[in-house]
Amino acid sequence: MEFLMDTLVSRQANKATSLLPFSAPTYAQVRQTFCHWVRAVYRLEVVGADRLPVTGPVVVAPNHDSVLDGIVLGAALSRELRFLAKAELWRSRLLAWMLDGLGAIRIERGRSDHLALAQVR
Repeated sequence: MEFLMDTLVSRQANKATSLLPFSAPTYAQVRQTFCHWVRAVYRLEVVGADRLPVTGPVVVAPNHDSVLDGIVLGAALSRELRFLAKAELWRSRLLAWMLDGLGAIRIERGRSDHLALAQVR
């Protein structure tokens, strides 16, 4: 029961950081804009995307070399993505709004984060 309460409290805390709703159509528009930009600027070539399932869960764990990795990954894959992100990123209201809108899952590093594991499932 304690785990359930922690989950509900954390979800409410996530919602409280939102400035404005970040809807599915907004997500699609932002993604489309960034996809075109990334493909044009970086001449992105995707190899092996056909090996990923079209539906159902999948974990993609790329090397994380820059702050653009998530944007490039979103441009490379045709699926809607949910990101895992360190909890410290939610300290910025603007970034928290964007992460919440993208459906990002907050990870508390340095301890077992049962809430994040439940959200991933």
